[in-house]
Amino acid sequence: MLKARPFLKWAGGKSQLLDQNYYPSDLRAGRIRHDVEPFLGGGAVFFAIARRYPIKSAWLSDINRDLVLTYQAVQQRPAELLEVLERYQKEYDRTPEEQRRDMFLAVRDAFNQSRFDINHATCAAHWVQRAAQLMFLNKTCFNGLFRLNSKGAFNVPFGKYKTAVICDAANLLAASRALQKAEIRQADSTRSAGPRPTKARLSILIRPIVHSAGRPVSPPTPAAVFLMLSKSAWPNFSAGWTGKKTPA
Repeated sequence: MLKARPFLKWAGGKSQLLDQNYYPSDLRAGRIRHDVEPFLGGGAVFFAIARRYPIKSAWLSDINRDLVLTYQAVQQRPAELLEVLERYQKEYDRTPEEQRRDMFLAVRDAFNQSRFDINHATCAAHWVQRAAQLMFLNKTCFNGLFRLNSKGAFNVPFGKYKTAVICDAANLLAASRALQKAEIRQADSTRSAGPRPTKARLSILIRPIVHSAGRPVSPPTPAAVFLMLSKSAWPNFSAGWTGKKTPA
């Protein structure tokens, strides 16, 4: 089994839920061999499944195009990406703590400026630099948040960490190997072109609770993970929500 773990911190990640037996018995028995995730995020569920179960393929998508670009760079250009991350790690480590904010702001400015020139449609060398910038910002910004202002610029402040693991070569290479079985696409979850669930596919869906103002908020319990195996429910992500663990 592959040992890859998430290489990004991500708001709403499900790492803390993965030891609570939310997996269906068909997956544990090896009868589910395909993973469909239209809310990829930090990838905690995908990497946990890839570590534990012999899935044959995965369809991974997210609406965040820079997040998807980063996954694709890890999948397709890990060696080049590691070279840039290693340079960031060395520079960050040798920079005095009181000057690290300046380094962070310089990388953030470069990331924001390059958004006007980046081609998200075709994997190329410039993807490596942008993916490395996003990973650096993710590990050094406040709480690993990803937030854009009204102009589309990343505006999360510096996180003031004494140490930051920007380059974890072993895990990044393991993640790249795990992602070789995946199709990775940028897509709105309601328009994802991924395969519909069947008895042989597992779909991981996160259904937000919507309060009276119409904005989604995080569910108050670990029942945020919804494992849906019903083909008929696929068009409506809220259908069949129970918030209960799948029986063993």
